[in-house]
Amino acid sequence: MNAALPTFIPNSNFIRQEKPDISPYPKGWFLICFSDELEKRAILNRTFMGNELIVFRSQSGKVNVVNAYCTHMGVHYGFGASVIGESIECPFYGYCFNTNGHCIRASKEKKAAQQMPRKWHCTEWNGLVLVFHNPDQDHFPSWEIPALDSSEWTPLQHHSFTLKSHPLEIAENGLDVGHLLDIHNFSYIEEDKAPQVNGEMLQASFTLHGPKGILRVLGKKAEGKFTTTHFGLGLSMLSTHISNQGLQSRYFVLSTPIDQQNLALHIAVSTKKEQPKKSRKTPPSFLPKSLLHKLITQDSIKRMTTNVHLNFKIWDQKSQIGYKSRQAPSGIKQIFERWALQFE
Repeated sequence: MNAALPTFIPNSNFIRQEKPDISPYPKGWFLICFSDELEKRAILNRTFMGNELIVFRSQSGKVNVVNAYCTHMGVHYGFGASVIGESIECPFYGYCFNTNGHCIRASKEKKAAQQMPRKWHCTEWNGLVLVFHNPDQDHFPSWEIPALDSSEWTPLQHHSFTLKSHPLEIAENGLDVGHLLDIHNFSYIEEDKAPQVNGEMLQASFTLHGPKGILRVLGKKAEGKFTTTHFGLGLSMLSTHISNQGLQSRYFVLSTPIDQQNLALHIAVSTKKEQPKKSRKTPPSFLPKSLLHKLITQDSIKRMTTNVHLNFKIWDQKSQIGYKSRQAPSGIKQIFERWALQFE
């Protein structure tokens, strides 16, 4: 789902001075596509951390991510390959590989079986297709993302951007509550719980009041609590409970390096399937609940898109990736930096 987006022209001539110890391609789970973008037998082309990949869903619904180029003649599978049942067929010589990477059919000229392009470890999690990346070329994930029950939540509404940045900067921005006051016009923010580290997860909780923040829904001022959880540098989830609206939402922020300069930034929203408290601006109660939930989620992604976009001009003109210019509650900056080191 594409939300309305204000016009933004990045500064293509600006070169960021990055910290020398920051890898452009961190370790962890990163979004390759949304589940609703990938139908059965569909093939998507993606550039992921300097690699050309394809994403395809077999007939059974299994998602697969492999290098895009055939190891035989260098053919790009994203242009002409076919998904046949649980396998993919090369468009040039007809080699057919199953989802386990085995060649199950040789070429039409009966040449020797070829090796399937590298297969990447992926998982489908709450409407997200995630790929694990390890700079050390260890293809096996060293950790998994905890299960998340989404049975009582609406399907994701989402939007994507491209900008010059790094997952470290996006992840740290989620804990930089000080900028919410100046840029996003929140009137009050208080740290409820110091950030807690649990392996690859980092979590912090806050209380907020905001007349114009991303949590203002249906025209009402936001008053409530939110908890931000980082699952590595590429995926964070903001869980909100707006008490004066009776509304619970999940906001996802996902950053995936395209190459050493460019980043795909994805945002998504899901709301709990319960009717908010009545107010003059609440949609009429005669609306079907499914439609009401959809309208609330659509309104949330539009507001989130606009508010995330407020950061772009600042991100695009920054001279470095780092922590010097950030203002955060005492201790958050240090905890975040120590935690983030494990992903370099």
